[in-house]
Amino acid sequence: MNEDKGMNRPYQGKDIVSKILTNTFREKTFAVYGVKDVPAIKAYLPTELPTIEASDRISDHVFLLEDDSYAIVDYESAYKSENKIKYLEYATRLAKHYFKPGQSLKIRIIVIYTCDVESANDTFKVGAITLKVEQAFLSKIDGSTELSKITEKIKNGEKLTDEDLMRLAVLPLTKKGRKAKEKMIDEVIDTAEMMQKADDAGTSFVLSAMYVAAGNFITAGQEDRIKEVLDMTALGRRYEQEKKQYADYRVAKVYVDLVDRKIQEKGLSEKEACTQVGITTETYEMARAVVDSSKEVEAV
Repeated sequence: MNEDKGMNRPYQGKDIVSKILTNTFREKTFAVYGVKDVPAIKAYLPTELPTIEASDRISDHVFLLEDDSYAIVDYESAYKSENKIKYLEYATRLAKHYFKPGQSLKIRIIVIYTCDVESANDTFKVGAITLKVEQAFLSKIDGSTELSKITEKIKNGEKLTDEDLMRLAVLPLTKKGRKAKEKMIDEVIDTAEMMQKADDAGTSFVLSAMYVAAGNFITAGQEDRIKEVLDMTALGRRYEQEKKQYADYRVAKVYVDLVDRKIQEKGLSEKEACTQVGITTETYEMARAVVDSSKEVEAV
């Protein structure tokens, strides 16, 4: 996004946000924002794609859609024609990563503009290359009205639809200017807390999706609030526990590898190797048990 970032440090729970979105974006659609003829989401994909470029540019989102096309989604708060060069870079990197000989590959570029942009050119031509992006303008959504509708549904005990959740996540971007966006971020956090008891997974999705979409406008205090609420959701607790288990596994594996290496390379006994590493044989045995029981641990 082109506006100065409101967050000067990465949210330490960003891996948790990514995990939550991986499990909750499925079957939702960007059509709710005004993107025409776009299939539903099949999977949320990692954006850290291999690149030989030192700049390591990545998009905000990469999705696999139900028609097996790939969608690169970017949020913009200003229109700049040169940004389309950035989109070409995204598409090239994606194509390098997912292209397979003999198989068709379709890549969509979806640009979602905040309320600060009301129109934009969707085509970029440079000789042999023509890039056409699919666009959505959040200026067409009345954020305050949508928030009122959603909060009323929650108060009446109605379950929010996927469309409601998708709209709620981007409501801050329906406001012009940083202050108005920050105010709406607070209101969305309040709404997410209100719905947690009835829809824990929905709360996780809304806050995680908002974090990614409106992250440039989230203050440090709001970031802390988001983390606090996510930590109370079932998905948040689950992934925090997985992260802790993985951290325990990594520490244990370091000790096991050090001791085993000394046994193999120097012919030491287990006790001698442990002494050189600076741990007791009991600690080594406990570390070995953690490693042996965590062969299939997946990094969070």
